[in-house]
Amino acid sequence: MTSHWADLTVNSRLLRSLYSVIPSLESVRLRSFHLDWRGRALTLRIDLPAYPGPDRVPPEWFERGHDTLQLHVHFAAVEDLTGHISSYRITETGSDEVPHTFVSGLDTRMFTSLPGTHESTFYERV
Repeated sequence: MTSHWADLTVNSRLLRSLYSVIPSLESVRLRSFHLDWRGRALTLRIDLPAYPGPDRVPPEWFERGHDTLQLHVHFAAVEDLTGHISSYRITETGSDEVPHTFVSGLDTRMFTSLPGTHESTFYERV
């Protein structure tokens, strides 16, 4: 069993050199996603929720005042892309942590808002 998401990456050694504790993917900021028209690949561009300590980053990053670490996460050989569809009223802060109405009858019966990312009955079933 994999102990951390970083263990699934080909450059986990680099991530571990930057972080004493690699942040979870729970609160990442999704900047973009790219579906490769030539094949079954998906690339996400994300900002991690925490920046490495000043003693772990290259000096020029620290000197420039950088405060966000961005990754491109590439998924190769993606078989199926599917998703839940819902509607909601966005808050002034841009949050989606409000009541949702789902297209799926099953989702409507089970949830009134987006469940936490640990809820496998939602995120592992589309």
